This record gives sequence, C-alpha cells and structure tokens, in this order.
Amino acid sequence: MIIVEYALLIAFLLAAHRMIQLAGGEVNLERLAFKEQYQLARAVVWRLLALFFLAVLSAIGLGLHPNYAAALWFGLDNIVHPWPGTYLPFWSAFVAILVFLMVVEKGLGRQPTFLAAARQLAGRWRHMAVAALRIATAFYGIGIIQITFVPRLEPIYQSLQVPFLRNGLYLSLMFVFSYIRLWVTIAILTYALRASYHESQIWGGT
Repeated sequence: MIIVEYALLIAFLLAAHRMIQLAGGEVNLERLAFKEQYQLARAVVWRLLALFFLAVLSAIGLGLHPNYAAALWFGLDNIVHPWPGTYLPFWSAFVAILVFLMVVEKGLGRQPTFLAAARQLAGRWRHMAVAALRIATAFYGIGIIQITFVPRLEPIYQSLQVPFLRNGLYLSLMFVFSYIRLWVTIAILTYALRASYHESQIWGGT
C-alpha cells in the first residue's frame, strides 16, 4: 500500500506541474530530480498515513462501523480508483486539496507541511470548497460512466482466449479511467487556485 501511495504522489506531482504550466502558472517543480521527487512523496505520504490513522480512529470513536471507517485509508487511492463508499469522493476531494497545496508549497520553495497547506486553505477556503464539490461531483459522474460503459465490453472480454489479452484489456481500462480521474482532479484544483490568486490580487491580498 505504501509503495502505491508513493507512486500516486509522484504521478500527482508530475501532473500538477504540467497542469500549472498549462494554466500559466510558475513553480519550480520541473527542477526536482527523481530523488527530490521521492523525498517530497515521502514527506507527504507519512503525513497522509498519520492523517488517515487519526481519521479512522475518530470515525470509530464517533460510532461508525470499523469496516466503513477503514475505507478512510483509501482517501488517496480513491482519487484514481473508485473504491466503494458514498462519502469517499468528498474525503478524497479534501485529501486531494491537501496534497495539491503541499505540492505547490514545495514548488514555491517552502516546506510541504500540513500547517503550510492549512494556511493556504484558510486563505482560499471559498475557492477550495467549490473545487471540492466539483471534484466529488466529477468522481460520481466518472464512476457512473465507468460502471455503465465497462460491462458493455464483457462480450469482447469473454471472446479473448489469450489471458495476456484479457489482462491487457482490463489494465488498459483501469489506466484510462484512473488517468481521467487524476487529470480532472488536478485541473479543477489548478484553476481554483488560479482564481483565488486573481481575486487576492484584485483585493490587494497576497
């Protein structure tokens, strides 16, 4: 699970850098060597795991069944893979905002901590709240498309006699939908952050 978290963080980092560039922003993420990308992923992952652990304990303490509370561990995974749970899209949207803000902090030459992300979130909460709702809605929408579209390919899947081709089709579908979920998430966050910067400049903020 930890290896997957690292891989997701590095993918998130690379996609965020590219999307920020496309939106006209400037960060120094392109200067990070692979070792630095790994160090950034490590710094974020251990913080997320601690957050997930506390979230699970808090949910159980509030009376949520342990099996449902355990789904909070998939807050990051759910960004690219639709795990079952009606509340998970909102939780994953919040996790995505934290990760994105920490990545941006690193790109600006600052430490990627929860405290730094919380400060950014406090100053841009309206834009980030709208972004969270959009991300959750996108997750629900993509999930509906996925569960509607994928079963239609069952005849093709069953017609493939070679296991390699079957596995290839399955993995390709997973990759396509994961790719879409990741890029939609980062696009929403990037343009929400840009809108918050524009608003702060208009009002003379920082």
